[in-house]
Amino acid sequence: MTNLEYGRNNKGGQTLIYKGFEFNRHRETASGTIHWHCSKFISLNCRSILHTKDNKIIREPSEHSHVNKICEVATHKLSNEMKINMSCHGATARTVMQIFSVFTSNYLEIS
Repeated sequence: MTNLEYGRNNKGGQTLIYKGFEFNRHRETASGTIHWHCSKFISLNCRSILHTKDNKIIREPSEHSHVNKICEVATHKLSNEMKINMSCHGATARTVMQIFSVFTSNYLEIS
């Protein structure tokens, strides 16, 4: 079983990171199936979609029209985590730099 990793896009929408690709939540059916479109759906005309239900993948993504950009996805994830933490700490320049230092240190240890 693969753990699903969720995040937020720049507009606050929910994203799903899977196998180095980022997907934007598109819609949810009456039965609870969530359809996800590749985050490059518009910019690169990528038509890869994936379906989940109850936090499990029920339809693997179709082929992407581009290669995955693991560094780009990791940077986006790190940025989202920083935004969440900054909102909890009152974002001054000093706290932003402290949080950035901690997150980059933790991220580099994990990688």
